[in-house]
Amino acid sequence: MKPLFLTLLIASVLLEGFLTTIPLVWVILLLGYVWFQKPFFFYAFMAGMALDLFAVNPLGFRSVLFIGMLLIVTLYERKFEIVTLPFILLASFSGSVVFLWIFNYNEILIPSLVGSLIGALFYRIVILRPTESGSE
Repeated sequence: MKPLFLTLLIASVLLEGFLTTIPLVWVILLLGYVWFQKPFFFYAFMAGMALDLFAVNPLGFRSVLFIGMLLIVTLYERKFEIVTLPFILLASFSGSVVFLWIFNYNEILIPSLVGSLIGALFYRIVILRPTESGSE
């Protein structure tokens, strides 16, 4: 399971770094936290550093943002159920809005909506896989 998460994270870093403005890394980090019930601060740090390198921004700014958003999600875990589709939609949308607003992107709403829909799709496919029954 962890190799799939790492593959998705690397693919999202490359896609966000070179092709799109949709905050895919945030969505994959959020899904990884929900999936494994562990915040991957090291992976968030490394993904943020890679994105800063690709965008020629000051190093560490996106890393701090990713780690801060993961810390906020861990605080909500104690009060709310986070392994639900509404939480994934709300957290990925609000995190995407904050991310795009901080980095002064012109379009905020559409990439945030697309990012939250991608997060919901990955949530349905990867995390809520139907359990395979032994009967044929």
